[in-house]
Parts: sequence; structure tokens; C-alpha cells
Amino acid sequence: MVCTLQNTGKCIGTVVHNLGTDSWRKISSFPQYPIYGKPVFVHGFLHWLLSPLGQYYGELPVDQTIVSFDVCKENFQLLPHPGIRSKNIEEFRLIECN
Repeated sequence: MVCTLQNTGKCIGTVVHNLGTDSWRKISSFPQYPIYGKPVFVHGFLHWLLSPLGQYYGELPVDQTIVSFDVCKENFQLLPHPGIRSKNIEEFRLIECN
């Protein structure tokens, strides 16, 4: 289980639950970007959309607006957005297709 902790729109920490030891472990590298919505799990990665709030803080790379978390390596990376733009974040959704 992965838990991202946010305060005033910024991600302030990420912890992973270890089922074997029933304990939580902090992930040292986590994005400082506000995450929007629920994650989608695809091929061993959790994916989130980044909130447009990051743009107002001058933090959000315009061409990288999806963050993914590698469950095996326990690290984050930014992924390119498909290039569709809208002022309304509610128009976008990450969906899982099986």
C-alpha cells in the first residue's frame, strides 16, 4: 500500500506499507507536486495526474503532468502528458483498461 501525505496542495511525504512486517516505511524521493485524483495501477506502476495548482506555484513542468510510482523500485518519475490542454482539471481522468 502506498500513502501520499499532502498539506495545502503539496505532497509532503510518501510511505509504503510492508505486509510482511506490518510496518510503514518512508520513501525518500517523492514529488513536491500536488497530486489530483485517484491513482491507476498499470504494469507495476501507480499513476496520478498532477494538479494544476502546481502551475500557480511555478512548479509544474508544462510537458510533464503525470507522476508514476514504480512499486518494485519504490521511486517516482514524471511522464509526458499526451498534450491535451484544458483549464478544467475535472475534464481529465486516468482510467484503467483491462
